[in-house]
Amino acid sequence: MPSPDQVRLSELISEKPRNGLYKAKEFQGKGHRWIKMNEVYGNDFFLEQFTELLEVTESEVSRFNCQAGDLLFGRTSLTLEGIGDCLLVGEVDDVPIFESNLFRIRFNLDKAYPLFYYYFFKSKVGKLLIQTIAKQTAATSITSTDLITLPVPYYPVDIQKEIANQIHLLDKKIELNRQTNQTLEHIAQAIFKSWFVDFEPSRAKIAAKQIGQARHDSERSAALREALLADDRWPEAVATAIAEGDPERAAMAAISGNSLDEVNQLSQEQQEQLKSTAALFPDVLVDSELGEMPEGWKVKTIEDISTNVAMGPFGSNIKVETFVDEGIPIINGQQLKGLMLEDGENKFITYEHADKLIKSNVYRDDIVITHRGTLGQVSIIPKGSQYDRYIVSQSQCYIRPNKEVISPLFLIFYFKSYIGQHELLAHKSQVGVPSIAKPVTNLRKIELVVPSKGISDRFQLLANSLQIKISNGLDEMLSLENIRNALLPKLLSGELNVDSEEVANAC
Repeated sequence: MPSPDQVRLSELISEKPRNGLYKAKEFQGKGHRWIKMNEVYGNDFFLEQFTELLEVTESEVSRFNCQAGDLLFGRTSLTLEGIGDCLLVGEVDDVPIFESNLFRIRFNLDKAYPLFYYYFFKSKVGKLLIQTIAKQTAATSITSTDLITLPVPYYPVDIQKEIANQIHLLDKKIELNRQTNQTLEHIAQAIFKSWFVDFEPSRAKIAAKQIGQARHDSERSAALREALLADDRWPEAVATAIAEGDPERAAMAAISGNSLDEVNQLSQEQQEQLKSTAALFPDVLVDSELGEMPEGWKVKTIEDISTNVAMGPFGSNIKVETFVDEGIPIINGQQLKGLMLEDGENKFITYEHADKLIKSNVYRDDIVITHRGTLGQVSIIPKGSQYDRYIVSQSQCYIRPNKEVISPLFLIFYFKSYIGQHELLAHKSQVGVPSIAKPVTNLRKIELVVPSKGISDRFQLLANSLQIKISNGLDEMLSLENIRNALLPKLLSGELNVDSEEVANAC
């Protein structure tokens, strides 16, 4: 395939770029979906995801709307590597609005296929090109005026489509893996919420015990059953089990989510394991400073259940000139999108340098939290991670769980729950770059309800089987991303033809 021509981006757009819209809090919370910077960092494509809402006028809709094919670029970043990240708006049924930290590029579809230029700007070549216009002060920034002056590769639109659509086949495989992983994560989150937030196994035991105790009073027993079945808090299978008046069987139904008939169809080994897990849950709730909790459980701080809570190094300790081609990888925010750290493109420092920053070294089962930038990010370093040691960046801190007290998977799912996220963001600073004030101090003080070690270990065992599947999915995603990233520059430059054997085998 011949090499592409070069044109300025300004020759391919249908209208002048536009910066987005900001409105005061009284306009937030209803109206149109509002695409913000976190959507750009957290997604490749904007489709049907939930966002904050913004009330806008007709005039504002006409100026700040998004439609399929629009590219939205982040205007600022804490790092040079993060500048110019972009999001492609897909086919949407509504009219989203984009915020003031972003700007919009709208293409002339007779000259440009948006997906092609999305992939160009996502490629290493495109990112390096954007870095040439970056201005570095307190934060790194770019302007749309500078962006549209950049030279970009140009093929006829039909060739642009062929190239982009081939690469998109790989992205679809990656997205399928991502969706599967999200489903597995949601399953584990639902179990965590049931066991450790709603205390469903304990509550099921208590309700069943009340039914059993009322058997001698048919009128009271009938009233309890009627109230139970009318309570939509309980799934039908659990409510039916509670109505039998057997606390152990009720807890087994709550833990498994199965009816008693389905529980009876499990293997003997599975039933025994379910029974032993049910036995671990108390049948009494007691008051605590955090509300009701199962008897025997404790309110503890993060400091109580950790061996270390620490910050990343000062920025002066890791500079561009300290980077090497191989060594100890530095974790970046892009790797903290999900439950588990996603291995990918990293900067490295030498082993000797990492040893000098030993307090900022993290390992498998450590929990990494963003305290400056995209807040709310928290991931665990999985047992199957590509490296056995990492360095957290200056925008991150970490928690090293004390495994003698609590399981690491319990703690990561706590921080993924709405309770944990609330506690994590309780000390968010509203001034300047989003950040958590005194992150280590405030993390250590967080109080949470900690179960018995036996239940924590049982959750670790259950969640670990899901973690292994998620980890395998991440490995496949990384492999597909490496293939995509290797093919993309060859296709963009004309070195490789879209119908070549190498492309066919990869896609």
